[in-house]
Amino acid sequence: MTAGRMRLTQIFPGRDYVDQIKVILSKVGSPSEEDKAFITNKKARDHVKSLGNFKKQPWGSLLPDATAGSLDILDQILQFDPAKRLSAADCLAHPWLEEHHDPSDEIE
Repeated sequence: MTAGRMRLTQIFPGRDYVDQIKVILSKVGSPSEEDKAFITNKKARDHVKSLGNFKKQPWGSLLPDATAGSLDILDQILQFDPAKRLSAADCLAHPWLEEHHDPSDEIE
């Protein structure tokens, strides 16, 4: 890869919305029982459980050209439980986005 050129890579190439869940879990790992608790629909929770157990894949092996900072924010954004994900404000404050972050330009 040359400077200034970015290689775009799909990390969740699902065939349909059902397959998409399996593809995502195959990368982020199977959620814990605690993480699945936010799924209020029993049928959906049972479906996630039926997909089996997946081990979390290291982001660095999936995206070898990515920086450590970008992998860190990606990991924090792609948490299964929405309560554990970074908020938009937290993302803006993340060190990886530091050069683009101007708190005086933000609306609360």
